[in-house]
Amino acid sequence: DSTLLTADSFLVLKQLKNLHHLSLSRCYHIHLAALSDLGNMLPSLGFLDVFGFVQDSQLASLKKDMPRISINSRPFSSVARPTPASRLSPSHPDQTMWSRSCRLRVRF
Repeated sequence: DSTLLTADSFLVLKQLKNLHHLSLSRCYHIHLAALSDLGNMLPSLGFLDVFGFVQDSQLASLKKDMPRISINSRPFSSVARPTPASRLSPSHPDQTMWSRSCRLRVRF
């Protein structure tokens, strides 16, 4: 979620020989062309998150360029992002997170 991160940081990431999962979501200064090189640069990479800056129309091309890497397959990350809760009513709260249905209920 670093909006200041650029593709120049890939040279540092290249040193991480066992990097398996990389989340670049909302890193708006990284261009699509630079992402295509990640597959060759990081041979152990299995999962790549690029939510928020790669358009759906570009996603198919990126997946074709990196067939062994699962892209945007994990819609929930470990980074907490507050989102406004819309409640239907006090007795029927909204049970979604980032537009995904959730079964988890918290009772106090």
